[in-house]
Amino acid sequence: MSADFEDLETLTTKIIDLFRSDLSFEEKREKLDEFHDFELSQCLMELTMEERSNFFLFFSDPGVANILSQLSEDDVIPILKEMDMTRVSKVINEMQPDDLVDIIKEMDEEDQTSYLSLINPHIRPNIKQLINFDETVVGSIMNTSYVEIRKSDSIKQAIRKLVDQAPDVEFISNVYVTDLGYLEGVVSLKDLISSGNRPEMKIEEIMATNLIASTPETKNEEAIEIMKNYDFLLLPIVDKNFKMLGIVSFDDMVEALNQESDADYSRLAGVTDITIEEHETIFSTVKKRMPWLVVLLFINIITSSIVRGYSGVLTAIPTLALFMPLLSNMAGNSGTQSLGVIIRLFAKSQLDTRSSVVKHLLKEFLTGVVNGVIIAMFLFVMVIVMKMISGQTLIEVLPFAGVIALAISVALIVSSLAGALVPLVMKWVRIDPAVASGPFITTVSDITTLLIYFGLASLLLASLL
Repeated sequence: MSADFEDLETLTTKIIDLFRSDLSFEEKREKLDEFHDFELSQCLMELTMEERSNFFLFFSDPGVANILSQLSEDDVIPILKEMDMTRVSKVINEMQPDDLVDIIKEMDEEDQTSYLSLINPHIRPNIKQLINFDETVVGSIMNTSYVEIRKSDSIKQAIRKLVDQAPDVEFISNVYVTDLGYLEGVVSLKDLISSGNRPEMKIEEIMATNLIASTPETKNEEAIEIMKNYDFLLLPIVDKNFKMLGIVSFDDMVEALNQESDADYSRLAGVTDITIEEHETIFSTVKKRMPWLVVLLFINIITSSIVRGYSGVLTAIPTLALFMPLLSNMAGNSGTQSLGVIIRLFAKSQLDTRSSVVKHLLKEFLTGVVNGVIIAMFLFVMVIVMKMISGQTLIEVLPFAGVIALAISVALIVSSLAGALVPLVMKWVRIDPAVASGPFITTVSDITTLLIYFGLASLLLASLL
């Protein structure tokens, strides 16, 4: 029913108005069936608990499962808890395994046990297995439902199997040829249908045997690179013996990577919990942000102590205070850039060897040197011009300009290395490198920059006395 000129808000309002109208039950059901599952899901958060309960009466169990699968896990869990457990059992057993796993993973241990007991015993072991995979690997988003045929099947038999299995799987664009569970080939839906005029031909005659697959432990970034390189919409997941375990879709892969990116950005911003929701409470938001703020508060006390320790230098050369924010911000920006690069390299598994780490550190050092020299030269000239405009002579200005230029060049080198070294150290002690957040690197850069700046200024002051 949706048209491209109707935005989501308009469609949501239309669905709610239809639901609350005086039309008969059958008329409402017929009209609601015209909307997409995603559009239907968006109105759920606008309904009361009682209205949601009545809203679900218009849909079959598979229909409710499809609607709930469009929502985030944080929205689905409260809705499931509102529903009758008999209906919940039917609905979650209609969900695709990867969607169900995402939901159960977000539950506490007690709820996990309760909801796992409602799952069909035939698929429960698969769900438990998927829950144990780390969210950064493809096993965590693997779908264990797929169309399976044998190479000895005829085209006619394979099409019949496809028709029989299709209602229970999410994707049918590829059909997988297995023998005792081991992957032997892949047949695209297009090839299968195109061969329909030769019903007695065997599947082994049309199946692709140059197989590209991944293991459940493959990193999400590596898997999506494979899918992009080979133009795959689906990627088979196998064990080391090529036993078929499941499939991952390109859409699920992109969603997983987006969630990982959100997590990294959250940590880089100093937010301890990676879940960011617009409708969360103020208390919840404060709880996520406060730990890092407290840590940074104590670290910034060190910065204040450094400034107080060099108060004599500031009294003798008050102009030093003018350039403190500039130096600190430049160094902080440089460190954050290095941090962002190394976090991305970690995610893409490009720093797994000692040589790659050394090479990257050398690159960051040289980058800091080049950036430092260029910025120092620019700042050196700028300080001289500013001071001479204010009436000072070139001889008076040169030493001070030299201190500023040398301080910024050294600070950029140190902060570039710090941005790369801190995540490396954290990974070495088995802490998520993304925890080396932007605020932390910026504060560390502030401390080192001020020490360098005031140290050089002290030497300048000593030479003038």
